[in-house]
Amino acid sequence: LMFVAQNGGEHGVAMMRLLLDAKADVNKHSENGWTALMWAAQEGHSECVGQLLAVGAAVDLALRKVRSKYQQAAEQVFRNIQAP
Repeated sequence: LMFVAQNGGEHGVAMMRLLLDAKADVNKHSENGWTALMWAAQEGHSECVGQLLAVGAAVDLALRKVRSKYQQAAEQVFRNIQAP
């Protein structure tokens, strides 16, 4: 599901439908924490994003990942400011 979400393409939407109909875990995440929804959104595959949202992909998982990256960056800036 994540591969299809990331690559989209001409047959991506149909392939995603098949995987979702076969009960693929829409909120499964990769080792780095990315879900199919994150990949589809990152790559601009709006039809895939729509399909994932329609079957209950967790938007909060994607938001947590984005927020986490911003928090890490902010913490690093703060550490750099405090460094002598």
